[in-house]
Amino acid sequence: MKRLASMVVMLFAIVFAGMAFAGYPYENFCPNGGRVFSDDYYNTSDKYWVDIWKFGECECTSYVAWKLNDFIGRSNSDPAFFNSYYINRWGNAYGWKSPVDDEVFAHFSRTPEYFSKSERSYPWKPYKGGMFDVRAAVAWWDKGSGALSYGHVAFVDSISWNSDKTASSITVSEYNWNNPHEFGRRTLRPGDSGYPDGFLYIVTDTFVECSDTDLCRKTVNAGGGGGGIVDYPNLRVNSVGVFTLDGHEKNEQASFLSIGETYEIRVYPVSEKEDCASGVDSDIENVETDIYYKISNEDSDGEWAFLKRVYTRPSTLTEGNTNKETAYFKIPEEAANRRIYFKARVDAASEVHETDEGDNESYWQKEWYPVAGNYDFIISYAQVNSGRSSLNEGDRYGFEMGVKNIGTDRPLVGIRSAYYHQDPGSADAWELVATDGTDNYDLVPGLVKEETTHYQPFVAKNPGIHKAKICADYEGNVPEKDETNNCIVFSFGVNMHRPDFVISQFGLTGGRTSLNLGEHFGLRAVVSNQGSAPAVIDIRSAYYLKLPGEVSWKYVQDDGTDANELCPGCSHEEVTLNDPFLASSVGTWQAMACANYQQASEVDSTNDCSTFSFEVKPVGPDFVISDLYIKVGSAVYREGSTIKRNSVVHPYAIVSNIGNSSIHPGFRIAYYIDADKFRDSDGLNSNEVCAGCSKTEYISNDGIRLGEKGARTYRCCADYQGAAPELDETNNCKTMTFRIK
Repeated sequence: MKRLASMVVMLFAIVFAGMAFAGYPYENFCPNGGRVFSDDYYNTSDKYWVDIWKFGECECTSYVAWKLNDFIGRSNSDPAFFNSYYINRWGNAYGWKSPVDDEVFAHFSRTPEYFSKSERSYPWKPYKGGMFDVRAAVAWWDKGSGALSYGHVAFVDSISWNSDKTASSITVSEYNWNNPHEFGRRTLRPGDSGYPDGFLYIVTDTFVECSDTDLCRKTVNAGGGGGGIVDYPNLRVNSVGVFTLDGHEKNEQASFLSIGETYEIRVYPVSEKEDCASGVDSDIENVETDIYYKISNEDSDGEWAFLKRVYTRPSTLTEGNTNKETAYFKIPEEAANRRIYFKARVDAASEVHETDEGDNESYWQKEWYPVAGNYDFIISYAQVNSGRSSLNEGDRYGFEMGVKNIGTDRPLVGIRSAYYHQDPGSADAWELVATDGTDNYDLVPGLVKEETTHYQPFVAKNPGIHKAKICADYEGNVPEKDETNNCIVFSFGVNMHRPDFVISQFGLTGGRTSLNLGEHFGLRAVVSNQGSAPAVIDIRSAYYLKLPGEVSWKYVQDDGTDANELCPGCSHEEVTLNDPFLASSVGTWQAMACANYQQASEVDSTNDCSTFSFEVKPVGPDFVISDLYIKVGSAVYREGSTIKRNSVVHPYAIVSNIGNSSIHPGFRIAYYIDADKFRDSDGLNSNEVCAGCSKTEYISNDGIRLGEKGARTYRCCADYQGAAPELDETNNCKTMTFRIK
């Protein structure tokens, strides 16, 4: 075995910048464009495009395999690490941790292994199987750790270290993470939700060179002798298939087999090596492959029956061969409406020495082929949803139907039904508009299974007579006793006339135009049909509010209007019940009501909404002097009047509360003559000036004698001491001017 040379690429802080995928040979084929597929990737029935390392092209495992080999300077044609390196199969990413359990081929760590240029061991660290290079770290995610069911691996391009030799961050490059089958790079920190579950280090001292360009299989010789390397083969069944005698392949679970027909069973045994000569004794001329079948209703039911043993020369058992072994099977009557399973086992006599003796049986035994029974599907009824025979132009609609099995058996698989539409005057041009599936468990003989197109996906247009055709089992995947009775055709009309819904009146309940803070309120809307046709279906109206300072409408409630209340020219009043909304903030509110917010067809859908604004006022009193005048005897003098000298005047004031709550205790008014010359004050009780009330006040003494000539002022202020909190403290005073001659 040739040992690898020391790895020469160093990883510390930031390395490989911009070079993480340069040279990856499948970059331009991702995702799997135009590649020839194989089915030996994960030892399952899934089909994958297999790369030169035996992983799926553009999968995360493929990219990391390339990075590891590129890191140690191994070419793509002669890799050191590949899917079967030293063990049977590395497989899905989550399985890459399995070799750790052997404590030979890989080292696992929960955190990145620290390395420094100054350490004597740099970059190698000893391990039970040899040495591993800490620079070749593989980030590993277990299945279910944000990596679905397959797990995930990525190559660690760089590591930033803390002073305590713990990683502060890592940068990884990868394929098939956020972008399916495409390259990506991420920087992650411990504690991040997507941080790896661990780190793998392949024991590079055990990397072996493979002399075969197609990646020969290498295994540890368990028979002693110092643990040498033996080139044993590994036999397996590449595929098992069922074909008609004229060469057409039957797809499992999709193509029914027929009673009395004979089919060719093809088995493809292969070896994961140039040939299997190294594992075959010299006296063995052929490798036996046994073919089995069973008839049952479930995977776990029934017994396997031997069908045939076929023989293959060891020299023809290569991985890429086209050799096939065949058997013929006639479907017996007892298989009707049941399943037939086929499987094969290569090296049935266990004569070949292999690297893995546990994978010789095909993994196709879970795949089954249905055998036709007595089925006959019809459409028992079909109609436009809700049983309508005509629609108005613009109406939304769907189809309803019932599928019935008039045969005697329930099929083994489900069927699909198809909905076709034909416009007026389009002759026989049917348009496929929808399909849906019916589970085989619902296709009980004699019962009707109702199906419908989801909601109402179509819009009525092109007035006239339309046709619809609905067909059961339109794909023909289930063979029936009568294939001519699957469809039903019916007609429906589309009318030109349509309604037109508007909000003709809209406001607050009770006719209010403003509200006080904390009041409950409702909305009243009148829905009118100003179109030329009645409403076909019930409509719904929606209410929205926009609070002061907000920019978006908030949906708050909806209610319905019966179609028979919306004839052409008719109106219907809708009111939100029990005043459900609260005036919760002061300022200008906006309300909007929209008729037909669920979009039934109408002439004009742009005129459905109406808006209005209203004020929400704060709560409290607001005192003003609403009027001032002076009396001399019974004579009344107002602004700009002239009064004789030495007259005895009596100043009057009308005090009003223009707020929305009553007076507070301690309220007083003050009288001034000649600007700020205080003359008198007076008090009012809390019950004297209620919200919206007024009270006439005057100086209660014998009056004031005014002797000086000239311009004079009379000023009066409500709540002049500011004892009562008000909505507006700036409007308490009023002044009038007059002259003394």
